[in-house]
Amino acid sequence: SDIADKVTIIQPDSIDYKGARIVHASSFFLAGTEQGILRYDKEGHFMNRIGGIGQGPGEYSRLYQMAINETDRIIYVYRMDTSTLLSFSYEGTFLNKYSLQLPEKWAWKFYYLKGKLYFYYSVLRSCMYAITDTIGNLLSFKQDESIYFASGNYPSFPSDHIGLFGDAMLAWSQYSDTIYRISEKGEEVLAVWGKWDKRLTPAKVEKE
Repeated sequence: SDIADKVTIIQPDSIDYKGARIVHASSFFLAGTEQGILRYDKEGHFMNRIGGIGQGPGEYSRLYQMAINETDRIIYVYRMDTSTLLSFSYEGTFLNKYSLQLPEKWAWKFYYLKGKLYFYYSVLRSCMYAITDTIGNLLSFKQDESIYFASGNYPSFPSDHIGLFGDAMLAWSQYSDTIYRISEKGEEVLAVWGKWDKRLTPAKVEKE
């Protein structure tokens, strides 16, 4: 096909991971389940757990995201409810815990890229993304103060329109119809969508 030369179906051998969040490394993948983070090899064979659900040292709530640093063989776990960063070895040994200096809680996507951590927010928040170092210090963030919603119940869009491609990330701002490329070199506009009838804007959401 135009997308891939080969498709492989992998069924992990130790747990029903329906609905699990998957993060890939070159030689394994992580499955984020309600039981915690599970590591599998590329054939789907269970390798080990990464921490666990709870409130003790090296534990995290069910509200978490994962990222992998393949250079230093570290797995990062972001606790969304407390803006806390945990780090583990590939084998599951707890290494460190840091408080993240994020401009807002509840980032819905989380990536590691060349010594920095990138946090992306849902489309209904004014903060688009934030960048920290690997011990939680805020380096920069992008915010749109013009975004405003009247009180009420609105449709919520998770940040699934964000992807990691090689050494850069693509982020689609549904407010400005703009796709940004974000990397260690900074941010640049990659493309601009033509306006369409399903475009989400604060004015449209307030009206609806």
